Amino acid sequence: MIPSPDGSPVPPHLTKALDYHAIEIAKLLHQALEASRCTSTPPDHDLLEHTRLVGYASSDLLRYAKLLCGLQAVQMQAIGYSTTAVARYLQIPVADVPQLATEEARQLFAGLINSPDPHHDSCAHALGRSIASWESADRDRTEVALAALFHNPDDPDSLRHLPTRLQDAVQEVAKALDTVAT
Repeated sequence: MIPSPDGSPVPPHLTKALDYHAIEIAKLLHQALEASRCTSTPPDHDLLEHTRLVGYASSDLLRYAKLLCGLQAVQMQAIGYSTTAVARYLQIPVADVPQLATEEARQLFAGLINSPDPHHDSCAHALGRSIASWESADRDRTEVALAALFHNPDDPDSLRHLPTRLQDAVQEVAKALDTVAT
């Protein structure tokens, strides 16, 4: 996440926003994979349908990722980072920062921190308010699934950031995935 200039902890609204976007992005990746498999294997293989369905999922995925980066940019600006610092942390050219810190990202941020909505019930502000009050078990499920797929089983510390119950779940899911892969 974003290093705080004063060493203060990460605000809960940022972790909730990341959780929400990570879950939505994971769903969209799954939709793209599913569409690809369904449209590229007989009897249903169809290039036009494949292009359409994978394109929808991909463009939605890009929108979520861009909105998440925009939210990060707005948060960094709100705590006093310069445009140059924002660009450095997001690994983009300085000229691209305004393209990320869009009005939609600003409205999402305002909703997350429960600031008034200058646009009177904008969708992004409402989403931000919803995310800020969101409590979801989907975060644990998503994190277990992703960790089972991508953690390094040869590194004994690769799961230490997770609670023990989730570490155990990751190990179980990883074993199940290993049986599918063989």
